[in-house]
Amino acid sequence: DILVNNAGITHLPTPLEDVAEDAFDRVLAVNAKSVYLTARSLVPHMKSRKSGAILNLASTAGVSPRPKLNWYNASKGWMITATKAMAAPNRNGAEGLISCHNRPAISDAGRSNRPSVAL
Repeated sequence: DILVNNAGITHLPTPLEDVAEDAFDRVLAVNAKSVYLTARSLVPHMKSRKSGAILNLASTAGVSPRPKLNWYNASKGWMITATKAMAAPNRNGAEGLISCHNRPAISDAGRSNRPSVAL
C-alpha cells in the first residue's frame, strides 16, 4: 500500500502579522493536519500487513522560505520534519516495514531541484 500526501495550499503573500486567522487555519489544515489524519487512518493497516510506503510532497519553501509566505513556509518545514519523525520508529523494522519519504515540489522548470530523502 502507498499513501501519497500531495495536497497543499498557501495564503496570499502578506506580512506575517497581517495573515488572517482563517487563512492560517486553512493552510495548516490542508498542509499539516491532513497528513496527520491520513497517517492516523492508514498506518495501522500498513503495520498489520507489515508493508507500506508514505510519500509526502513538501516544497523547497520548507528549507528556503519565500518572502511574505511565513505560514506556508512553516507548514512545509513541518511536512519535512513530520516525514522524518514518521520514519524514525520504522527504521530497521522496529514497528513494521513502513517506508516514509519526502519529496520537495517540482520546480518551475519541471524537475525537482532537491533529491528525495529516503528515511
